[in-house]
Amino acid sequence: MPEHAQEERVGAAARAALGAARCESERARGANLTADDVLRELDQAQSSYATDPKAASGS
Repeated sequence: MPEHAQEERVGAAARAALGAARCESERARGANLTADDVLRELDQAQSSYATDPKAASGS
């Protein structure tokens, strides 16, 4: 299934970027999030990105 292959690629990239222990920790934390929690975190991330001049310039 293409979805399964994509999930494996994304998981491998996350483990490579974060390290196995942190990746598992973040995965476990995310498993407990509700839809409202996810939307709140996305809103906070968007607000942080919009107000960070380095993010806007790509620096």
